[in-house]
Amino acid sequence: MLQFMESSKRVFKVKVIPKSRQEKIEKIQPPDNDSRIGEWYLKLWVKEPAEKGKANSATIELLARYFNVPKKAISIKMGKGSRRKTVEITT
Repeated sequence: MLQFMESSKRVFKVKVIPKSRQEKIEKIQPPDNDSRIGEWYLKLWVKEPAEKGKANSATIELLARYFNVPKKAISIKMGKGSRRKTVEITT
């Protein structure tokens, strides 16, 4: 699990796989051709389909459990309609 310092803001990239059989998170290396990605990148599998914001809600819930933060501390900054998202966590 990744941990944050107190009172910090962290922005990172995630790739979401909707309609999965199980929910899980995997920390992966950023692609070599993407210089915009920071120091880490997460791949998430969620059970919810990518319709009407269900996968986005499931993404926030899964990240909140993973980082042990409240759901309100997590926001999707870019990519609400895409599998590739930029997420911000404020602690």
